[in-house]
Amino acid sequence: MKHHGATGEPVSHLVSSLSRARKLGSRDRKLVGEAVYTMVRNLPWPAWFLKKLEKEYGKNAPELIKALRERAQPVLAVDKRHCHIDQVQESLQEQGIETRKSALIEGALVVVSADFSWEKIPEELQKSLWLMDEASQIAARSVAAKAGMLVLDMCAGGGGKTRYLLQSDAHIVAMDSSEKRTRASLEREGLESAWHVVADGMKPPFADGTFDWIIIDAPCSGTGTLRRAPDLLSRLDEKNIKSCVEIQQGLLRSAAALLKASGKLIYVTCSVLPEENRQMLSWIKDELKILKPQPLAEIWGSDVKIEMSPEANFIQLLPSTHGCDGFFIAAYRSN
Repeated sequence: MKHHGATGEPVSHLVSSLSRARKLGSRDRKLVGEAVYTMVRNLPWPAWFLKKLEKEYGKNAPELIKALRERAQPVLAVDKRHCHIDQVQESLQEQGIETRKSALIEGALVVVSADFSWEKIPEELQKSLWLMDEASQIAARSVAAKAGMLVLDMCAGGGGKTRYLLQSDAHIVAMDSSEKRTRASLEREGLESAWHVVADGMKPPFADGTFDWIIIDAPCSGTGTLRRAPDLLSRLDEKNIKSCVEIQQGLLRSAAALLKASGKLIYVTCSVLPEENRQMLSWIKDELKILKPQPLAEIWGSDVKIEMSPEANFIQLLPSTHGCDGFFIAAYRSN
């Protein structure tokens, strides 16, 4: 752990380096990784972070903190263009992989087997599956594009959302500022039909009024994913939050201009902090008059099984309440 603290590297990188140096097999790598992550989960968290959670969530903060320290279950997204979820579940069971259908969103499978590894999935079946938390799938499902519409995945990253969006038969533009991430996503299964663009979201190479839908899975603190990356807080401070907010606001300005009349915008963070989420709604209301709230329930239909006000245009998903990663999702439409 001294090495981690000194370098600022994610623990996952250090575990991989150690495993290669010691020439550990897959079983031993997993045991080492689990031991290290268990230790990291039990380390004290920064006082500033705990203070923010206590102020934002009040009496519910202790339960949230406890949930963020727990280990997340793997969740599989199923490409409905290639197979049916029942067939997938049956095939996985034949391989000794037990799953349950998500209680939050149609088409997602939560892995309940304790000894799960991706390598256990038959290669042919791997082509129709990818790892994607329920919260992330709900965020992607918040884009309800029809066939032939033009959709911008503004911060496409590794391509998970892009692949989910491609199931709609809409035209998907996957844009990311990183050439390395874009190259990696091009090598992933199921992304061949997307248009991949390397560009800064605050200086997009598109004309105003181009897109029917835009989803911004914005760069953020990532604090909603601590179950999967418990060492993240050691690389984060309050200055990082301010920088993230400035980027998020810049992306929102760009996206608002790129929307067609009556186009829809989905704003997403994997954060549990108010500056990036609830407070951002106030900023949008004051600064981006062209955007009006769009009720999420109207977009989701029966696919997402979360009770909320029919008029609400945003939701804060929490591991303590919903059992998924901490995601914030807000929907808007352009005048």
